[in-house]
Amino acid sequence: MTFGDERTANLGSVIGLLAAIAALLAALALVPRLFFHNDPAEQGDGSVHGYIPEVGQCYNGRLSEQDMIPQITSCDGPHYGEIIKRFELDGGTWPGQAEIFARARTECEKYLQQRFGTLTPVEEGVLETYTPREEGWLTGDRTAHCAIVGAGDGQLSRPLPEKDIGVREWMELKVGDCFSSDHRKATITTVLTDCSEPHTGQVTALPELENGLYPGDDVVERLAGDACDAATPKRLRESSELMHWRKPPSKESWNAGERTVICYITADGGELKRSLVDAKD
Repeated sequence: MTFGDERTANLGSVIGLLAAIAALLAALALVPRLFFHNDPAEQGDGSVHGYIPEVGQCYNGRLSEQDMIPQITSCDGPHYGEIIKRFELDGGTWPGQAEIFARARTECEKYLQQRFGTLTPVEEGVLETYTPREEGWLTGDRTAHCAIVGAGDGQLSRPLPEKDIGVREWMELKVGDCFSSDHRKATITTVLTDCSEPHTGQVTALPELENGLYPGDDVVERLAGDACDAATPKRLRESSELMHWRKPPSKESWNAGERTVICYITADGGELKRSLVDAKD
């Protein structure tokens, strides 16, 4: 009888199997450390990422969290983000994480402008960029991804539009642009509207304030008012049928280098029906 030897052999097989499983799990745990990296300025040490969903898929789970495996979910309900583009970066030697991120971010922003006409296609969303880390780069990975995710602690609640539907950041507007939205709310975006159709307002001027340290909300508001008064055509300023508004830079945008004031008009009751800004002004 050799029962004792068989049990020893079986035990050895089990131990070997467990060791193999442990090695596999360790290898899988290493995968996120090799390939994906989010904004180094936001993540400090460059938090790593694992599986990235396919383009068009929506997911829950912050991919910037180490070893996060996202949960694929419907885009019609609350979700963390949606992958919008996958692309390959140019090869070559490792240029550094900041350079890789800058290249990918530029490509993602270019794609946003081409597809949506704006860097912010939905009010509640922001761009997030994923790139290879150095370890992944050295093993041949060059894949980067762009995603729109919920801003701050928020979530998205619907699929992203397939094309440009007129959403624009306020700071992306040009003189003469007409828009429709509740302009008195503190929003990042508005919606471009054909000036021949009923609309909320029209941009009349985009003056720049002088550089310097942020002087305070009240001072910026006063300077913005003076700048709009000086830049808005006289015939519009003197119209009793119009109301004049302005959106000065916030403290945060000022500290980021923004000095543009958005000057615009609305009807004194109701909506505007045509363009009131003349290219000759």
